[in-house]
Amino acid sequence: MREVLYHDEDILLQIEYIPEIDEYFLHTTVYQFSLSKAKKYIKGFGLILNKLKEQGITNLKAIPPSDKEEKWQKFFGFTDSLIRINGYKVMELDYGS
Repeated sequence: MREVLYHDEDILLQIEYIPEIDEYFLHTTVYQFSLSKAKKYIKGFGLILNKLKEQGITNLKAIPPSDKEEKWQKFFGFTDSLIRINGYKVMELDYGS
């Protein structure tokens, strides 16, 4: 089941725990993204990561469905894990330290 972490007119962020592989996935839908709003998102994403860290979640995976989502994820520190699922990149963000 997905939980909404953040939603506005530009972006929807949801988290989903996959118990079979013991991993948390961030689902990102980018409706519109601009660098002029980046400062707002940097602050907001930092708050989200702090909240998740308090819950013991220090690693996120993501499978960007398009270049737009991949660009967003890279902007916020996700890197290519070199794993592919059905041809899609699995991105990873480890923020535990």
